[in-house]
Amino acid sequence: MNDTLVNDRPIMSAEKARPSTSQVIEDLTQNFLNDFNVEEQKEILLGVKSRLSQHYEELRQNHLKGAEDYGKRIEFLQS
Repeated sequence: MNDTLVNDRPIMSAEKARPSTSQVIEDLTQNFLNDFNVEEQKEILLGVKSRLSQHYEELRQNHLKGAEDYGKRIEFLQS
């Protein structure tokens, strides 16, 4: 296998072929803009916003429950 060095670290051929995150985002954005009309884009983005809001709320509730459980453990240990 013909590898190159980057920062004194060998880069495998498969690793070199992998696109960067920014390139993946650019490709997805272009596909999204080219493959859907404006109304479809709005519908998709509203769905994404709704799912992200729901996910955020679930994370927030889990965080609050974790903080409450932690507080109960502290109270137990102090008693």
